[in-house]
Amino acid sequence: MAAPQQSDGNYDPIAGGQVYDNTNHKYRAAQAGSVSSGTDSGTDYAATLVEHVTKAGSDGQTAANVGMMAVGKYNGATIDRERIISKFIQFKAVAVTAGTPVDSYTPTTGKKFRILGYDLGLSVAGAILLEDTTGTEVLRTGTMAASTGKSSGPMGEGILSSAANNHLFIDVTASGTVNGWIGICEE
Repeated sequence: MAAPQQSDGNYDPIAGGQVYDNTNHKYRAAQAGSVSSGTDSGTDYAATLVEHVTKAGSDGQTAANVGMMAVGKYNGATIDRERIISKFIQFKAVAVTAGTPVDSYTPTTGKKFRILGYDLGLSVAGAILLEDTTGTEVLRTGTMAASTGKSSGPMGEGILSSAANNHLFIDVTASGTVNGWIGICEE
């Protein structure tokens, strides 16, 4: 249903289903199709906004290209979309011998993993190492007392694997069992 048109050619701002078009300084119907005046295309601005906000953007967008409702992080030059944990790698009493990394996660073919958080504990005093392929340490929890555990806290954009198809390994500084989780996403 078209909005009632006022004598000055504008549409009644109180009528339901209206959005303001600041280009033409008129209210337009929120449904697609022509409005009763025949001069307005009746662009569905609500659908256009939802489409732009819900589509996954790419990193490196300028501020002008990011919807105000989208969440992003400024990296010093551009805005990157915020990553969220989409997979939890669980560890339940996984025995690990110091210096012998254990393969903990295989990403989907052609994808990289990104470490976004962790909550890990070791049964003996020591540290847990996260490795991007065997022997390439990317994160160390810091030394902890036996069975106390460590949480990462916020990790911002996290740590991205160096190449697609790399496996995530865990290692320890003292042989023991690992419990907890690592939160990741793939890209």
